[in-house]
Amino acid sequence: MANVTPLFDAAGGAEYSNLTTGTHDIVVGSGNNRAVFVCIGHEANLISWTVNGVGVTQIGAVSANSRQCHLGYVLAPATGTLAVVTGMDSSGHHTTVSSAYSNVNQDDTLVGTVASLVSGTATVQVVTTDGAADGLGIYGHSGTNRLGLGMEATSDCIERNEVSSFWMNAGIGEEPGTAPSQTMGSSFNTSDHFHTIGIGINGAPAPAAGGGAAFFFSLAGLSIPAATAAALWRDGVAL
Repeated sequence: MANVTPLFDAAGGAEYSNLTTGTHDIVVGSGNNRAVFVCIGHEANLISWTVNGVGVTQIGAVSANSRQCHLGYVLAPATGTLAVVTGMDSSGHHTTVSSAYSNVNQDDTLVGTVASLVSGTATVQVVTTDGAADGLGIYGHSGTNRLGLGMEATSDCIERNEVSSFWMNAGIGEEPGTAPSQTMGSSFNTSDHFHTIGIGINGAPAPAAGGGAAFFFSLAGLSIPAATAAALWRDGVAL
């Protein structure tokens, strides 16, 4: 059975200065097979992250030079306005962004291969992930400088949200699954410490086509009382 391509629904995000907790809202639509993805750029250690009170499943994390980046997801979230809440072990700067999708596979084929890169001196990082041709590459990045150029211009990445501040920045987006391998990249306007995480996700199975069978009996040539003949039918289907 073919799968359907995941569809972007909504995004949210916020930046928090010298706080141990942070909260922002994301509005999740009523589509089937929903998922919310969360990316955090932070200084202190992450101790909790939830969407509508449900713990986020970690996809990947990178850490270097006192800067960290986490990417995770929650499957089958509720609809409506949901709170994305993060908690750190000490006060510091952290930025959280999120994106919601429908048509996301809800079983163990949700994710492909996780790929991540730590900080470096180049202003472009590229991550290649494995996923289905009808899936998406989900992409998260963070940095100490303004992301500026966002997703790499040489790819067809779509940046769904970016929150920038002087201390910590984060962005989240996607790469259409035009092949079993998606390549995603981020660009920064200044070389500094920045992190990138990517994951390939698969679409949910396409809904089964509706239909049914109606069985009709010919009563020609038979002598059956009308009441008995009527009893042989229910909802337009012969019993």
